[in-house]
Amino acid sequence: MNFPRLALNNKIIVVVIAVLLTLLGLNVFLTAPRKEDPQFTIRDAWVVTVWPGATAKQVEELVADPIEDALAGIEAIRRIDTTSYVNYSVSQITLQDQYSDASAVWDKVRRELTLVEPNLPAGCMSPILDDHASQAAVFMLGIYQD
Repeated sequence: MNFPRLALNNKIIVVVIAVLLTLLGLNVFLTAPRKEDPQFTIRDAWVVTVWPGATAKQVEELVADPIEDALAGIEAIRRIDTTSYVNYSVSQITLQDQYSDASAVWDKVRRELTLVEPNLPAGCMSPILDDHASQAAVFMLGIYQD
C-alpha cells in the first residue's frame, strides 16, 4: 500500500483527520491539570548511627541489627537496606507506595528510634533520621546543537 499516493488521492480525508487531531490536542492542552510546584511524596529516609571506635562487625551486631528489628514492626515500611562501616551505620528506609502521608510514618520511625536508643551500646550516639534529604529535586535538560 502506498500511503503518500493514498493521501494525495484523498485530500479531504487527510485534512479532516489533521483538523480532528489538532482539535483533540488543543482540548488536552487546555484541560490538562497543571501546577507550578506539584506535590509529591518522598518515600525514602536514612537513619545514621555513629559509634566511634567500633569495628564494622560490632556496629552491625550491636547497632544496626537492633535498629532494623525495631523498625521491622512498622507496616508502612517496604524495605530497609543497612550498610555498616567502621564507626557508623547507614540504613535506607523505603515506604510502601500506598502511603501518601510520609510524615506520619517518619514520626513512628522517630518514636521507635527513641525506644531502641537506651539499648544501644555505651558511647554510641543517638540515631539520626534524615527524612528531608530529597526535598529539593531538580531536573534540568539542555538540548544543544551547533
